[in-house]
Amino acid sequence: MTYGAAETGNVSAYAFGLTTTVAVTINAAGVVTITTAPVAVKRVIVLTIGSDIVTVDGQATSIDAAPEIVAGSTFVPIRFIAETFGSTVAWIPATKSVTIVLGSTTIGLQIGNKTAVIKGKIIVLEAAPYIKNSRTMVPLRVITESFGGDVAWDPINHIITITYLLP
Repeated sequence: MTYGAAETGNVSAYAFGLTTTVAVTINAAGVVTITTAPVAVKRVIVLTIGSDIVTVDGQATSIDAAPEIVAGSTFVPIRFIAETFGSTVAWIPATKSVTIVLGSTTIGLQIGNKTAVIKGKIIVLEAAPYIKNSRTMVPLRVITESFGGDVAWDPINHIITITYLLP
């Protein structure tokens, strides 16, 4: 095959819930050059109040404690939400507190304490983290928004949808 002029275009591919796009250039001699562009990967997490079945990027999975509403805030098990974002969680037994780190963001929470330390600033919470059936439950919105995610609430069906661009 020969080309009389250079051709350019984009090609998109979809696999495992992710889409990527590359720029393709074919010069007059037929030499193909593929250039990848950084593509933001979006994670979507869907939770239902009272249900231990959640979806992450369209894949259903179960969690060890169902999301619940306490004092007007939705609470979820810390390990599930933090690790789904790709962060690390450290439990400090002496103070009954957790530290969650994602990139340059650090969140400190303590069981029974209605304040959090987020990026070095003290934030007042609507309700304090607590332990239920050996699981540390934390306010979902504070964690999600501190890591740059968005939270959408469907009050009719009690469904929470979190969208987050992976770093």
